[in-house]
Amino acid sequence: MSYLLDTSILIGILREEPNARKMFEYLFGENKDMFICTLSITQILSKVRKNENFDKTKDFLNLFIPLSVNKEISSQTGTLGYDLVKKGKTIPDIDDLIINILCQENDLILVTSNIKHFPNLKNKILEYKY
Repeated sequence: MSYLLDTSILIGILREEPNARKMFEYLFGENKDMFICTLSITQILSKVRKNENFDKTKDFLNLFIPLSVNKEISSQTGTLGYDLVKKGKTIPDIDDLIINILCQENDLILVTSNIKHFPNLKNKILEYKY
């Protein structure tokens, strides 16, 4: 099975957080495909700190296979949000709902430190701790 890396672990790797780096090394050693959501690319690049290298960040993000949002993914994401509201549950950020659907549709394991953001994820989650 392949992996989708959430924004949280990508930021952790870029900022050299030890547990994120260990998880990345483990995943890299698994020799499986690693995907990221194009929205994660937007989030990370738009928040590069002054002391961080923008080009190095872009190069790092290019290591992963990007998954884009299309009309079908948008529709399924909206349906998931609607269903959560009907059940009286709090809706996570839209980007987390999109990542949820991308994992389901592509049969991916989500790698994240924020499992509470994915309460309805039917796929496996590989959690790492800060």
